[in-house]
Amino acid sequence: MKTPSTILDGDPVIGLSKRHVLAVAGKRGVRIRSRRGSVWVTQDGDLRDVVLAAGETLVVERDGPLLVQALESAWVSVTEPAPAVRPRTGWWQRLIGASAQPLLGVPLRVSA
Repeated sequence: MKTPSTILDGDPVIGLSKRHVLAVAGKRGVRIRSRRGSVWVTQDGDLRDVVLAAGETLVVERDGPLLVQALESAWVSVTEPAPAVRPRTGWWQRLIGASAQPLLGVPLRVSA
């Protein structure tokens, strides 16, 4: 991947000249955004191709390599998905779940 040339709205932006191709190790949740110009995006094994105009964003739906080609001079940002946040379970919920399980004979599911 090319080195980001600038930061825009907190995201690294990569400048692509017309017809330049950027290879991206795509994984589910990655966001590809055209900041300026139009780009063509295709993913290995996916029959759909997407053309993004300036300001449009594609959220990758599955894992697999991607190619992003500039149809004209373009700026592109590629951002990783935000990590999943797991709810924390309080000590009292763990205690209740652990103590009730032997009595009922089935595991309890405690939600936060």
